[in-house]
Amino acid sequence: MDLLITQPCGVDDSYQIYPKERVKIILDKAEKLLKEKNYKIIIKTNDMLLAEKEGKKVTLFKSGRLLLRGNKEENIVKEMANEIYECMQRD
Repeated sequence: MDLLITQPCGVDDSYQIYPKERVKIILDKAEKLLKEKNYKIIIKTNDMLLAEKEGKKVTLFKSGRLLLRGNKEENIVKEMANEIYECMQRD
């Protein structure tokens, strides 16, 4: 998936990821699939889901935007984002 990755100013271990194509996330499905990938679900609301894996936190929004925290390496952030988006596309 083609991604736009940005880093908020002054924050060296957080990234925002936006898919370049339109994505709509069903959070109930996302919760189940992330648990299968060994993510611990911290909180889920109607608009977002916060999960953690190996000390790295991910906030997944219904719009498809991700906020990843706890990693300074953009290549690992991209791998995590792709893993998340790939499992969301499974039926």
